[in-house]
Amino acid sequence: LLLATVAVLIAGSVVTGTGPHAGSVKVVRLPFDPRSVTQLHADLVFLLVGLTIATAIAARALAAPRAVVTGTTALVGLEIAQAALGFTQYFTGTPAALAAVHALGSAVLLGVAAWTHLSTTGAGVVLPPPNGFDLASVAPQTTERLNLA
Repeated sequence: LLLATVAVLIAGSVVTGTGPHAGSVKVVRLPFDPRSVTQLHADLVFLLVGLTIATAIAARALAAPRAVVTGTTALVGLEIAQAALGFTQYFTGTPAALAAVHALGSAVLLGVAAWTHLSTTGAGVVLPPPNGFDLASVAPQTTERLNLA
């Protein structure tokens, strides 16, 4: 999901760089056909939403950890909201305010996708210190916070 999210964001950045909100009117736009790059971005969004819905269903069916279920469910909601914003932008002539909200939403989406990815890898698991290592003498606040004392 994280890789698909990044692909969607890259394609979205290309759409922005090709369109009217790429910066100052003096800025040279990317030399792509706006309709083509927008279609590619939309296709990747459909792929991402489908993958995320499938992952959310699988997470629930397999009784995945709560963080995984919560993350995938949040991603589905965020992706649908972002897609609605994107379609609204496209069919209303890309108002600057909607483009800004859509860009902010993409940052939030990336953060949630990264958090969800980390929740599936076990990267957030705190392992106890090795035998003979006195963590309390090195970092007493960490020991108290993690209840390792």
